[in-house]
Amino acid sequence: MDFTSNELGSSDPDAERDSGAGRTDAERKPAPGPSSTFLPGANLTGQQIGHYLVEERLGGGVMSTVYRARDQILERTVALKVLMPGADEVARERFRREARTVSFLEHPHIVRTYQVGQTGADGLIYIAMQLVEGFSLSTLLERHGKLCVVDACNLLEPIARALAYAHRHGVIHRDVKPGNILLHRVPPGTPHSVQLTILDTPVIPLLTDFGIARALDAPELTSVGRTIGTPAFMSPEQCAGRSDIDGRADIYSLGAVLYRCLVGRIPFTGSTTQILHAHVYEPLLIPDQVSRTLPLVVAETLRRSMMKDPAERYPNAELMADDLALGAGRQVEPSPASLELDPDEMTQTLEVAPVTQPVDSGGTVLVPARSPGGPPSGVRPRPPVGEPIPSPSPRPVPRSRRAVLTRRLGMGVLSTAVVLLLVFLSISLFNSVFNSLGEDGLAQSPTATRPLGSQAGPGTPQAPPAGAVSLSPTPSAQTPPTVGAASSPTDPPATVAAGSPITATAVATPPPDVTPTPIPTPAASLASAWDDAQAFYAEQDWAEALSWLTIVRRIDPSFQQEQVTAMMVDSYLGLAAQANGEGQPEVALDYLDEALALQEDDILLLRLRTATAQFLEAQATPPPSVEEMELIRRSLQQAHAAYGDKLAESQKPCAAIEQVTAANRILPDPKLSEKLADYQAQCDTVKAIAAVSQLGGHLIYSAYQNERYRIFRMPVAYDAPSTLLVENGTQPSLRPDGRVIAFYSLRADYQGLSGFDLNAGLDPNDRSVRYTDFVEDSRDSPPSWSPDGSRLVYASMSFGDGRSRIYVVPADGSRRATTLALGKDPAWHPSDDWIVYNGTDETGNNPGLWLMHSDGTGRTRLTDNGNDQRPTWSPDGRYVVFMSNGRDGNWEVYRVDLLDGSILRLTSHPAQDGLPTVSPDSKYVAFLSDRDGYWRIYYVPINGGPVRPLSRMAGELPKWLEYAIQWVN
Repeated sequence: MDFTSNELGSSDPDAERDSGAGRTDAERKPAPGPSSTFLPGANLTGQQIGHYLVEERLGGGVMSTVYRARDQILERTVALKVLMPGADEVARERFRREARTVSFLEHPHIVRTYQVGQTGADGLIYIAMQLVEGFSLSTLLERHGKLCVVDACNLLEPIARALAYAHRHGVIHRDVKPGNILLHRVPPGTPHSVQLTILDTPVIPLLTDFGIARALDAPELTSVGRTIGTPAFMSPEQCAGRSDIDGRADIYSLGAVLYRCLVGRIPFTGSTTQILHAHVYEPLLIPDQVSRTLPLVVAETLRRSMMKDPAERYPNAELMADDLALGAGRQVEPSPASLELDPDEMTQTLEVAPVTQPVDSGGTVLVPARSPGGPPSGVRPRPPVGEPIPSPSPRPVPRSRRAVLTRRLGMGVLSTAVVLLLVFLSISLFNSVFNSLGEDGLAQSPTATRPLGSQAGPGTPQAPPAGAVSLSPTPSAQTPPTVGAASSPTDPPATVAAGSPITATAVATPPPDVTPTPIPTPAASLASAWDDAQAFYAEQDWAEALSWLTIVRRIDPSFQQEQVTAMMVDSYLGLAAQANGEGQPEVALDYLDEALALQEDDILLLRLRTATAQFLEAQATPPPSVEEMELIRRSLQQAHAAYGDKLAESQKPCAAIEQVTAANRILPDPKLSEKLADYQAQCDTVKAIAAVSQLGGHLIYSAYQNERYRIFRMPVAYDAPSTLLVENGTQPSLRPDGRVIAFYSLRADYQGLSGFDLNAGLDPNDRSVRYTDFVEDSRDSPPSWSPDGSRLVYASMSFGDGRSRIYVVPADGSRRATTLALGKDPAWHPSDDWIVYNGTDETGNNPGLWLMHSDGTGRTRLTDNGNDQRPTWSPDGRYVVFMSNGRDGNWEVYRVDLLDGSILRLTSHPAQDGLPTVSPDSKYVAFLSDRDGYWRIYYVPINGGPVRPLSRMAGELPKWLEYAIQWVN
């Protein structure tokens, strides 16, 4: 280890040191630990936090501290970042934001997260992270002053790619600085490592500390809602206090880090206020002795990344990474991000830094100043904070624009071609000017060659006089089109009259041995391009689907030829329907021609193409009669409707909707409206089946069928069949190993809390075990297993006073139950010693959901409504999901976040929604509802979203609190 307190856990934003060693990328699991008292600012060495034993304090400030700790379950050393209870609400919210952010970022150059947790008794929030063997870039710069160009580019290229990854996942770092870039020492040959000239061993650059605003601790930046970041490296929009920043702010900060590495100092110095003002308004200077040694690509990378206006910076960090790779002397394939740029954006990457003027300070202006007359530029609409930068996506185009995709896929070839073209045009222009001079050295005017008395004007055909250039609308059959500097794809071709003295110079033909440059293979992998193509195709985003299908075909023309062709035809047809529906037949005709080129024997497609051509021709002058136009519209309407019927018959009702919609727009018809409703219902079913197919797992539930309580098992699929597991049973709960179901038995000779071994012999008596002695045990809610499957927690009213109590009993058949507390509906944490239940405090007051240990200690109130019932944990331990009829007057499903205590309502329907369970991946919540007039299982994203039907269950629920449902693998 080489960490010091200056490198870990500092809360000083201006000192480039941070708790970066050990950021995490992990399970969001609030694993409360044993109860103890932690004081703000106290050293927690030797304390137990969750299942981590704190070994040593590595660094930190008043609000948060980083420790070396030992994971006692996985037997590994981690960096444990702890936010103390004394932190104010702003700091707590920022810490929670970091916890939420880092838990799903997984990249080789982002510090990994292992776990996010919170102690129930003390409210101590912590993040367990990868412990990095190394030091920060800040420390490296303090030791060496600055870096050479190759070292700086090699270090920051992977950081730029990590930022691009974060931006694609909707995360903006907002505090990129040397202290948040860690250098992890690794053995030679380790993947993703780089070797610096000033170090003996390779390092892996790691980005850390997402979501924390270190500037809160700066004297001038303590107000809530002010700036977020470290002043020395903040973007102009951050310095101006804008809240609608996007990933281009991180690009600016990384450019500032590059400046620090190359120049040896930060871009602007002075007080905090002066630095903030300089970022926004003052020019960025670079010392002459530095600028003279920088390769052009590196100077351009600095300039473009640190432009004052976000619109003038790199549109995404991937492009900056590509230029950094070039600065390090490596040729790179165009990144996938570069494929998403419009041609105009691509030309911007070829700009050369403008000539700058020396200044009195001995420096050169790299970025010009901004007028203080207004806020930083970038007033164009931006995505909400936290969303990635929207890059223009590749769009399929008619043939006249089809070269766009070629340019997107061949940036490297394009760059070379542009340079060669400029040289060629320059030579051609010089020759044209030279040869157009007369003997006296003066240029001859075109009008000087026109005979006197000529009345030629625009649109008046005139025979060209001898020696004059004729701009004829149609080229001569004997004379090839002119290729020259003034030519363009839309210009009429120029011809030269026979015997003209300038024939040899006016007609510039390419050398006969010049061959077209082949289109390069795209940088994207076949697997990823195919996945994207299928995803966009399923969403009927035909433009994006076509772009990725084109890339798939370019990577491997033989890959899934029939399927790719069929998908491309559907995509062209979808775009043609959109165009015709919007009154753009000329665009639709191009798409239909492309489709026919792939599927020329399709009669209905040919019919649609013919009808579209007639419709386009009818818009010319003179217009047809009203009756003729009606017939033409009817023909096009029927062609689209017929193709829609074909798609519906091919089990593609969603694609059929677009064709029928276009038909109805071209000529409205009530019958088409009815057909649309029918196809929409079919489409909804197809989407439901496709969505459910991604979920996985099984559902175990109980219901009342044929006058018996029964327990069923059902695969998670749309309207899947159910299999009977247990007769005369309800309130099921599957043991974590999947072998035994604990349930409430209604057998006359076995009534009460029982178990059923799914892997035992065929005789039910050989499969069954009785866990407790009373018929009231677990009758009103399901039992819950401890994480290791050795104990059960359940509720019972067996005491005889009419009050429900919580008990724990070993699952060995000994029936030795222990009373824990007054309450009901207990559920055991999936991995820790915590139980959530519906109860009150010891005085019988403050009803709601509560937490306690399995010995009844450490009670903590979770919600404040006594009607919050049937709580269940998400498998990652982050959330508790429950049902309640005391919040909105109706049975609905809710979710409480254990990181911040926030409650989210997941359902809203007049029917009864309840008995929730969470999917094994913690992403969805399944529940039962009678919203369709019968009991059915539905599901909803755990973070909120549309409710979708899953399957109709076997049986009914006469008194639904007597039943339960559980989602298992």
